[in-house]
Amino acid sequence: MHLDADNKVKLSRLSGVLVMLSMPAHAVFNGGINANLTDVNGAASHGYGVHLGYTPLPYLGAEIGIDRLGDDYRSGYKTTYDTVSFKVKPRYQFATFTMYGNLGFHVFNGEADIDAQFVYGLGAETYLHQRATIGAEYNFYKIGVSDIEALTVKLSYLF
Repeated sequence: MHLDADNKVKLSRLSGVLVMLSMPAHAVFNGGINANLTDVNGAASHGYGVHLGYTPLPYLGAEIGIDRLGDDYRSGYKTTYDTVSFKVKPRYQFATFTMYGNLGFHVFNGEADIDAQFVYGLGAETYLHQRATIGAEYNFYKIGVSDIEALTVKLSYLF
């Protein structure tokens, strides 16, 4: 089969349209950093983390995060709370402002073992630029007998 130059251009345009139609219209990846102010069993602490997210639909996203939630010195020695979390994020967007919920699980890597627990919370974010957002979340973590509440400020880049 021989294609002339005009048909090659048409085929090229059609293939581009098919590729665009096969991708979700709102698919956005994001990644960033965050800072945490935490309450670990009634004691104030602070931490930091990184996150990577994917929003396949305008009303639903998912996120993986690695966080150091803080330290607890109440038992006479230092306990550091490091977690890896996976969260599903139902969301609602008002122009450049988005509100969302977090529901998922996290894995705590403690002194002696690994313990999987639920994490849940609420958050909001707004655009700083077309490819950058700033947001805040309030999440609840359960780690063994410890309850951790974390107020998180997030800075994300969309790609």
